[in-house]
Amino acid sequence: MFSIKSALVAGVLALASSTAYAQTIDVPAGTYRADVTHTNVLWSVVHFGLSNYIGRFDKISATLELDPADVTKSKLTATIDPASVSTNYPASDKSFDAEIAGEMFFDAAKFNQITFVSTAIDVKDGKTGTVTGDLTFHGVTKPVTLDVT
Repeated sequence: MFSIKSALVAGVLALASSTAYAQTIDVPAGTYRADVTHTNVLWSVVHFGLSNYIGRFDKISATLELDPADVTKSKLTATIDPASVSTNYPASDKSFDAEIAGEMFFDAAKFNQITFVSTAIDVKDGKTGTVTGDLTFHGVTKPVTLDVT
């Protein structure tokens, strides 16, 4: 299956995972939105057991409802458009992006969103932590835990 790792989640959660710093640098509570020009969600699959094939999504939105007094009460949500897949396929023999977004793989016409909603944020040492949440992809929701810095 796909392993989705998110620079977006790591970047947004760098703020959330800094509970100790939130109190010392006086980060205001509120809603923080991911900057689309600095947001990346990458995915990787093993290609015939020989290498990893990496792709990304171009349309991503994420919101962090930050409670700097108690980061565990914060909430992270992210939404990805699976039709915005970008594989950097170099040949001109086919549209690999369209194939991946198509019915055989992501089926973006039927499942037009990939979502993540946090259920727990845990700060380990002020610089690292975990964010647990529900990831819904291809119509299936499963709990995942992301390591964050």
